[in-house]
Amino acid sequence: MDSTPTASNFDARLAALLETVLQEGASDLHLSVAKRPTLRVTGSLSELLREAVLTPDDTKGFLQTLLPGERFQEFLKNQE
Repeated sequence: MDSTPTASNFDARLAALLETVLQEGASDLHLSVAKRPTLRVTGSLSELLREAVLTPDDTKGFLQTLLPGERFQEFLKNQE
């Protein structure tokens, strides 16, 4: 069985993380390689301990979910 993440997996994971942002009253969601997703709540950073440490593929998948096709390709090319 192939366990390769798909765009819909990232859509669902990002939606769940954003739901947590709302539930916790967070102002920011930090997604960084080698770290767990982290919330900023009333100025303090708090790792989501129930979430796995993010891989490069995770952060790339989240970015691809957020950026439309051409913008994503432009980001990959320019790294900005």
